[in-house]
Amino acid sequence: MEKRAKMFLVNALNPLIDRMIREIARLKQTNETEELRNERYTYIAELTDNINNYNNVLTQWIQLKQGELSLHIESFPLQQVFDVVARSRMGFQLKGIELNIEKTHDVVKADRVLTLFMINTLAENARKFTDHGGKVEIASHATESYVEISVKDTGKGIKPDALSHIFDHKIIVDSKESHSHGYGLMNCNGIINKYKKVSKLFSVCSIGAKSKVGEGSTFYFRLPKGIVRTIVFLCLMFSSASSFAIDSGVSRHKNNTSHSAFLRELDLANIYADSAYYSNINGNYKQTLAFADTCRYYLNKYYLRLRPNGHYLMRRIADGNMIPAEVQWLHENLPTNYSIILDIRNESAVAALALHDWALYRYNNNVYTLLFKENSADKNLGAYCSMMQQSESNKNVAIVLLIVLLLSIVPIYYFMYYRHRFRYQSYLDNIQTINNILLSEKTPEEKQKDINAISTTNFPNNLKSITQKIIKALNKSVENHKASATNIELAKDELRKMEFEANKLHVSNNILDNCFSTLKHETMYFPSRISQLVGAKDEELNAIDELSVYYKELYSLLSMQAMRQVSMLKPVCKRVEIKEILDKKTQLSNPEAAHLSVLGDPDLLKFMFELLQKQNKNEAINIEIENISNKYLKLEAHMPALNLSDEDCINLFMPSAEHIPYMVCRQIVREAGEASNRHRCGIVAHNTPNGTVLSIILAQAKNE
Repeated sequence: MEKRAKMFLVNALNPLIDRMIREIARLKQTNETEELRNERYTYIAELTDNINNYNNVLTQWIQLKQGELSLHIESFPLQQVFDVVARSRMGFQLKGIELNIEKTHDVVKADRVLTLFMINTLAENARKFTDHGGKVEIASHATESYVEISVKDTGKGIKPDALSHIFDHKIIVDSKESHSHGYGLMNCNGIINKYKKVSKLFSVCSIGAKSKVGEGSTFYFRLPKGIVRTIVFLCLMFSSASSFAIDSGVSRHKNNTSHSAFLRELDLANIYADSAYYSNINGNYKQTLAFADTCRYYLNKYYLRLRPNGHYLMRRIADGNMIPAEVQWLHENLPTNYSIILDIRNESAVAALALHDWALYRYNNNVYTLLFKENSADKNLGAYCSMMQQSESNKNVAIVLLIVLLLSIVPIYYFMYYRHRFRYQSYLDNIQTINNILLSEKTPEEKQKDINAISTTNFPNNLKSITQKIIKALNKSVENHKASATNIELAKDELRKMEFEANKLHVSNNILDNCFSTLKHETMYFPSRISQLVGAKDEELNAIDELSVYYKELYSLLSMQAMRQVSMLKPVCKRVEIKEILDKKTQLSNPEAAHLSVLGDPDLLKFMFELLQKQNKNEAINIEIENISNKYLKLEAHMPALNLSDEDCINLFMPSAEHIPYMVCRQIVREAGEASNRHRCGIVAHNTPNGTVLSIILAQAKNE
């Protein structure tokens, strides 16, 4: 939905560009007074300023999301992707092209969906530019650090000057029948660049092309090997598990620590240790080290309270050859909380690593490792050995008892059981026959017929009841099997549908990211340049006209490509009750209206109220529901923590970096109105003495 909100911001520039072109045309076609012409130039300058402001909002929005990469990195066999690509073989055969996909055992570490998208894009380009009777080959080649996937065709080839700019944005025309805008290759290049920004593990990623005119082309890209990265993944898992264990120890410490005056230093140290932990989560690494210093101060103060003449004090960094103070405390059995010490040393090491302070990192990491090993040592080994000796004695006694029991079990078995066994042998044979019928490959109807043919008149009452239960269970099993088979098939269809839609959305979002980045980089120069030329007025009028027309064409082309991606996926529109979309902290002024329903995407509407909850500083939002007609409901969200002036309320949904969450909410409401064909849907803000009120109008669904 954020992508749709960005698209709305992009489209909002088109009217401004059109107005600018119209004013330039009026300046060229009419002879007006000097005053009026100056006003037109001033208006053009204002339009360029507005365009620059919108571009700045889009730029800040993109920069806010730079750290939120939507890559689903995993190690997977490349052959699985090749098998999916092979399903498009029919499209090549219809054009008379032979598609060869080599078998491979290579494993890569990347995004599975985006890898499939890149191979499909390169294969589709090869099919498009290869004539009848040609060949397209897809293969992979593994080295020590990466796997290279290549798509080779026998088409007409690419000229050297075009090959050097093949991944740049341009219009490609290789034949009268084949025409494209090069967005596929541009998106592939954008995906590779995104990989490189994730981690140094993806430094081997690259994309390239080789071609000779008349012989064909080869496009290839490289991804890291999956097996090489497995150890790193296991280390990360171990690190996460260790951190979780330490956090659990700290939590237990918090629950069990007595808040007496004597332990005040430990309480303060615990608070600063927690502050260091959350500071690391927020990325304030220097603040983390400051919290760690304060925590050590209180730990040392607690130590001096117990050992007034002690000289083993914790330090931020010390000589690595000396035994750390906290380890010396452990050896002296000092009654302190070592979980806090482990926690603060671990957080200090993480902060030092982020700040590239290697000496501080090594010292804190070594102290953490040494103290963790010392504190985790098993001190109950002697008791365990005594327990094992006692267990050995008990085992000998048990063996003697078992021998006695074994010698007496044969006569007991004969008198207590074996005589009765013969009596029921014939009955059990019939039961066995019934079991064999149930386990056979026959149809349920045939099983029923064979079981009914067995005479059970001489069976004891208990066996008769068992037979009747078997028949009833068989009938019920047949019915349940039919119902479960239908449910499983429906569930599989729904799962395949959800996976397809999720993969499609994932690829579309990545393409839109590339489209917005291209739009930003390729067009942000023009408004500033036009604004500069406007200062010269009539002397540069022709240059202003040419530049603005080219700007319009380029902007329209790029925005149309992004718009096509947005229009590929439509939000869900279905009936949903209001109580299902509200946050847990949300309060209803009239709870009896919670059963009313609206039309829209449940996930998006729920996401909207979560955004509003965050803007209200996570304080409770009071919702008042008003049934304004049989087609619309008005939800008034009272946000006491959001204090805005009347002017701020008017501009709350205008393009601005501070208003991005509200722009997303507005887009969600707009999409709900478009999907339900109820165009009165909207969202506005009002200023009240008790805070800000957001009036949200949604399409009302008919009660079932």
